Amino acid sequence: MFNIINVRTRFRFVWISDKKDSTIWFYFLWLVIQYLRRIWVDWEIKIWFDWWVEFTSGDGRKLRKWNEIFMRLWAECYVYDSRKDPRKNLIERSHLTDDVEFLVPFSSKFTSREEFIRLSKEWYGYYNFKRPHYGIWMWGKSPYEKLEEIIKERRLKIDIEKLKGFPYMELDKNIDKLMVISGWLIIMSEIEKTKKITRWVFEDRKRYIDFIYRFKDLIPPWWTWEKIVNYLLGRKH
Repeated sequence: MFNIINVRTRFRFVWISDKKDSTIWFYFLWLVIQYLRRIWVDWEIKIWFDWWVEFTSGDGRKLRKWNEIFMRLWAECYVYDSRKDPRKNLIERSHLTDDVEFLVPFSSKFTSREEFIRLSKEWYGYYNFKRPHYGIWMWGKSPYEKLEEIIKERRLKIDIEKLKGFPYMELDKNIDKLMVISGWLIIMSEIEKTKKITRWVFEDRKRYIDFIYRFKDLIPPWWTWEKIVNYLLGRKH
């Protein structure tokens, strides 16, 4: 399971996958960040994770690449040392809750993949919206109730009802869809970077075509080639 947990409220976003793959994690991150932006979360989003293979494997170049992309959504990823950073305890504690209250006691009911997904969806709905938490700052509130409290205290304009609509899916089966809908973010990041560093490349027709074909499946359908060319060359469009 891929988890993203909010430190302050314990609210979790969860998708399942059969693979430990950094590509899947990247698109899951992208989906969560976009969803938060959709409900008018207009502050910087910071995401911390450890250096395991399903993330960036401690590869600084990959982390920089991801942040070049996520910066367009005002989000940034950081890596912590899982051997000594206390933030590791938060996610591991949530896994313990999964084990003790869901996976172990209900294991006999996991008669098929479909049934497991159905029960998992019910469990995470209960976890986020009804289950009381007694960790620091929680005072027996559910993550959703804690979030409501913070929004009221700070007079934030956030439609948190939309959190109930976050899709619970299998990442493996939906990765192609995520790649398509997130393509604009990737190509715009590449265009911005290349435009700043090697803008002269686009004056060379062959190199320009090579670049475009490299990302042809990621270009938003509403973009015309003329618009892309003009953007690459710094013209008004």
